[in-house]
Amino acid sequence: MLNQTQAELEASRIQIEQLKFQLAELEMVATTDLLTGLKNRRGFEDNFARELDRTRRGKSIGGVLVVIDLDSFKAINDTYGHQAGDECLKLVAKILAHEIRVMDTASRLGGDEFVLLMTDSTPELLLTRVQNIAWKLNHLTLSWNGQNIAIHASVGMKPYMKGDTAEAIFAEADKSMYIDKKRVRSVAQ
Repeated sequence: MLNQTQAELEASRIQIEQLKFQLAELEMVATTDLLTGLKNRRGFEDNFARELDRTRRGKSIGGVLVVIDLDSFKAINDTYGHQAGDECLKLVAKILAHEIRVMDTASRLGGDEFVLLMTDSTPELLLTRVQNIAWKLNHLTLSWNGQNIAIHASVGMKPYMKGDTAEAIFAEADKSMYIDKKRVRSVAQ
């Protein structure tokens, strides 16, 4: 009887471990953009909520939210096709993933919109990093069927600290990105 109970307990323990593994896999699938491998909108929102909570509790000094929109994406899709557009998104994702620290998060919200959540640092320290990322994105070339296609991005950022709300931070970062987009268009004309 004791051996049977021990065997049943061991079987239950193994089943629980398998369920934990499956749950972790499902969580990863639910929060990851399948094309780029970055966090998706849900993954970003979860991370952002956790980071704002850490900041509210004094566990983080704050950071910067960066919003990125690919200005040239529609033209790439329309001219070269959706496969080229997908390769463009993957190339941008690779650059973003390479440029952030382990504690930061790169996410694709959908379409050609990306965000970076750069945490636990002052805006002054992160500004140089954001400028470097923007420069790299605006000097990025996609090689496609023997052609080099220039990629252009508009970048906006908003520092956040204790007391800021997710909605207000995102709205200001988005507004900053649209100001950059207008600036780029006026220079191009």
